[in-house]
Amino acid sequence: MLKILGRFFQSRIFIIMLLLLLQLFIIVLALLRASEFMPFLIPASYIFSFLMVLYILSRDMHSAYKLAWIVPILLMPIFGGLFYFLFGMHGFRRRRLIKRFKPYEEIKAKEVCDDEALQELRALDGDAALQSFFISNTVKDSLYHKTQTQYFPTGEAWYASFMEDIKQAKHSIFIEFFIIEEGVMLNPLLDLLELKAKEGLDVRLLYDDLGSAFRVARNFPAQMEARGIKCSPFNARGLKLSFVLNNRDHRKIVVIDSKISYTGGCNIADEYINAKQRFGVWKDTMVRLDGEASKSFSILFLEMWSFARGEIEPNIERLTPDSSYYEDCENDGFVQPFGDASPLNRLQTGKDVYLNAIQDARSSIYITTPYLIMDQETLSTLRIAAQMGLDVRIITPGIPDKRFVYEVTRANYTELLRAGVKIYEFSAGFIHAKSLVADDKIAIVSTVNFDYRSFYLHFENGVWMYKSKAVHQCHQDILDTCEVSREVSLEEQEQVSMPVRIARAVLSAFAPLL
Repeated sequence: MLKILGRFFQSRIFIIMLLLLLQLFIIVLALLRASEFMPFLIPASYIFSFLMVLYILSRDMHSAYKLAWIVPILLMPIFGGLFYFLFGMHGFRRRRLIKRFKPYEEIKAKEVCDDEALQELRALDGDAALQSFFISNTVKDSLYHKTQTQYFPTGEAWYASFMEDIKQAKHSIFIEFFIIEEGVMLNPLLDLLELKAKEGLDVRLLYDDLGSAFRVARNFPAQMEARGIKCSPFNARGLKLSFVLNNRDHRKIVVIDSKISYTGGCNIADEYINAKQRFGVWKDTMVRLDGEASKSFSILFLEMWSFARGEIEPNIERLTPDSSYYEDCENDGFVQPFGDASPLNRLQTGKDVYLNAIQDARSSIYITTPYLIMDQETLSTLRIAAQMGLDVRIITPGIPDKRFVYEVTRANYTELLRAGVKIYEFSAGFIHAKSLVADDKIAIVSTVNFDYRSFYLHFENGVWMYKSKAVHQCHQDILDTCEVSREVSLEEQEQVSMPVRIARAVLSAFAPLL
């Protein structure tokens, strides 16, 4: 315990928190000492909040997200506008990044123009082809045919495969995670990456600076560079109040030799393989792609790498090989990786990919998510699907990692249950998997939670699959997980006490901040 506290008091996050508290203390002190100005300050705060509401209404963003911010501002008119200015506004501007992203967009555009796989899918299933075309048309991520898929129902199974593939790497290893933490998972991985770097491989590690707070040393990037591992934190924290800090790299991407890739819910921290238990059994999932779809993940990784490093990759063509590199790859349905860069393009791709799959489903929709904090559009889409007679199931955690978020998640149960949605809570612990399966035909395994942060604030990614092996494996895993989960009844939700209902309603009003 003393060691943990010692690391905390020496960490950057503690210093930043201390400085932020000091700044807030100075502001409060100034307000208290300037009581003669209060008759002017309070009206000025109201005016500022009113202007922020007008600004939100004028912005090009989803109406649900606008409303989600307007409500707390109106509930807190004195500080609501200031809070939105600090934490609700997007900190990134596309015009500052266009030069850095342009080479990757050109590669994506070329891939989409050559997309024969989309024509094949259109001949098989017009509805599925429309879903795929949406991804291609909005974020320019291509559909691929020559890719084998494998689904991992646990972090333990994924980690073993992941480490074995790292050992077999011959050219390059790209790793991007929201969280990395020293321990049973990370330490052997770093030893292996150092060995591969000494063999001459291009080894790169990208992690989110805030997501990994408390978990790695302050000089972690310098330590990695000394071991031959290129390393960068994404969107490093500064010593000031800044809304830029609200936009995080929540992606999970591994690309090996531009041919094998992984994505899903897992991070590099010991709870993900149950080497450490924090909230009971940790249930998570990943997907392995072997083939040309890995090229898309190479591009997505290099985009964020350029963003973090502030430089354009000089070897883009070498690191994103052409189709001849994948001639020996076998077909396994259709596979389409996608990236969500909503802090930059305001497209909410992750949310829209989910909604397209739900709206096109004809028999069943199975969802796993650690958080169920939805806007009215998403809630209505699920409700209507259940009222149309579809088998709609959602699995959420039985043991929460964040109590406030858990209560907002449960606040959404009643309306869904009344419509006929079946809700299960994973009895053994915490389910962190983010997946959706429609009709045992289409599956989405991603980093995108059903919450405002994933839909509107974070950089995310995922993979859309049609009739591949991983689709059926994911479908069966969700059915198996339902068997070991507790089904939530409408009766128990309607018996929730009035104080709890009020608390949930208040928390729901602040959903964008959770």
